[in-house]
Amino acid sequence: MTLDWAAIRDSYNKEYPAYKDLAEKVAGVVRRELEAAHLHCHVEGRPKEALSLVVKAFRKHSEQPDKYADPLAAIGDKAGVRVIVDDLDAREVVHRTLDSCLAVLSFEDTAERYQPHELGYLGQHYQVRLLDTDLSAEESYLRGLECEVQVHTRAQNAWSTVSHPLLYKPAGREPSQLVTRRVMRAIALVSLFDEQVEEARREIMTDPNYRPAFMLSVLKRQFFNWLRSEPDDELSLAVLEVVQRAYTADELRDFESKMDEFVRAHRRTIDGVMQAYVEGGSYNPLLFQPEAIAVYERLKSAPTQLKAAWVASPLPLEPLDLLGEAFAVAVP
Repeated sequence: MTLDWAAIRDSYNKEYPAYKDLAEKVAGVVRRELEAAHLHCHVEGRPKEALSLVVKAFRKHSEQPDKYADPLAAIGDKAGVRVIVDDLDAREVVHRTLDSCLAVLSFEDTAERYQPHELGYLGQHYQVRLLDTDLSAEESYLRGLECEVQVHTRAQNAWSTVSHPLLYKPAGREPSQLVTRRVMRAIALVSLFDEQVEEARREIMTDPNYRPAFMLSVLKRQFFNWLRSEPDDELSLAVLEVVQRAYTADELRDFESKMDEFVRAHRRTIDGVMQAYVEGGSYNPLLFQPEAIAVYERLKSAPTQLKAAWVASPLPLEPLDLLGEAFAVAVP
């Protein structure tokens, strides 16, 4: 059976607007739910372009003619969403979130394609549909359409971006041993990078000597909805090195739940302060940094201890006074 490329192109061009809307809608739902889960990540969605789809249809049909007898129906990534996370552990948050906000039709972790001695493309793929509850009457044309969601770490995404020419196989023969060896080394480095970063992160999170780093990790998640730009981590760690001295050992062990409870109780106040400063254009060096939450919490709960720790540090007092003024909490 010979495929009619013009017929496939023309048929897909009729479907393209719906898949464009689908990609944007799925990306919006995923972004909304991951923000609610306080996960720092990047989400983007787009439809497959017509020429790319036609080329894929011909390639897949030549490889599996029975499965791709009707390639337009068989190809499942006409709409695609990519989620890029910071580390391997974050993928579990994405997994739970996608399972709750979308109809997941299938899931594949590509690492499971390979034997222990094999290496290859890494990522997690979901085939999904939108839930009816997320579709308005005007969006009913999206009901039942499928979208592919890919989840990558930053390292995996960097590799997938540059890997296509590296993974190219010359027609009728295998790539040279030199090219194969270099590609396998690159893939191994991606896997090793993610695993080593994850192990280091876990050790840091449990080592008291790295307490400010742990605090910053917690606060970034809590502060996600108020970020206006990427925070200055160096500033955050310098401030948290001081702020931690205003907590008892028991409070630091319970820091994550303490921050969860504090943000829930004071979200309306924090929202109001942030909005007022955005609209007013006023300058406050710490207000849009994640550590502002911990400073605000200590100003409410242990102002004397915080002031003493701050005075004993090399930090200037002005940023602390400005933050107290923003949240209408007196600094002793």
